[in-house]
Amino acid sequence: MNKIMFSILVLLGLAVTDAHGQSKQDTARYHYKSRIKENWVKVNSVDIPEGVQRTLRGSEYEGWTVLGVYRNDDSSEFKVELTKSGETKTYWFDLDGNRLHLHRKKSS
Repeated sequence: MNKIMFSILVLLGLAVTDAHGQSKQDTARYHYKSRIKENWVKVNSVDIPEGVQRTLRGSEYEGWTVLGVYRNDDSSEFKVELTKSGETKTYWFDLDGNRLHLHRKKSS
């Protein structure tokens, strides 16, 4: 009987420890994402890297209007918001104009 009680207590202790560790990871991830969002700076058209400009001139983005271009001071990523026919898309690029993430769509 003592062995069973001891086993149950050990398992409960492990579960609590794991849940606490997961909570710390989630909190750290949230703070990282929040920090990254705070460091987006709007970029003037003359300051957009040539690689990003070249990509945006490509056929994939033809007919889209650029709403804004933002640089992340922490990662040197560029966020580009585009619109066309009431649809808005956001793309992320590196300095060379390579797309980094899948886009997000928003309807107006």
